[in-house]
Amino acid sequence: MLNQIKVVIINRDAEGNLIVKDQIIDDTLKTYYNLLNCNTIDIVIRTIKHFRACFVVDDEYLLKGAPKQPPVAIFKGDGMEEIYGALVITGTSDREGNLTSLSDFQVELIKSSISKYRRIPTESYFNFEPIFEALTYTA
Repeated sequence: MLNQIKVVIINRDAEGNLIVKDQIIDDTLKTYYNLLNCNTIDIVIRTIKHFRACFVVDDEYLLKGAPKQPPVAIFKGDGMEEIYGALVITGTSDREGNLTSLSDFQVELIKSSISKYRRIPTESYFNFEPIFEALTYTA
């Protein structure tokens, strides 16, 4: 039986506008490959507001060539981290290593942490506006 979880997906449309939606998905590699349009993923844990979440990203996005769009997320913590392509945010993993569902409250916290829903100007690589207002690195 497939494990279904609630996630937040952040991506850009053909015009470069940010798309943010929550969705129930099957927690399988195939699902993440399809959502991220890739065949290699990476999962990192970050803290948004006051809870930890997993960020599932295309592990080879930047190796496939220069990004044609601005990053979907820029985080300012101890440094700056940029995520290109699509981003899937899930709950943390359980004891068996499966990713878990976000609660409705966590989904709303994520959405409220996003400061920009519009296209980010691309005149300068270092002038991107942060999408998430608060994200810290976790060990």
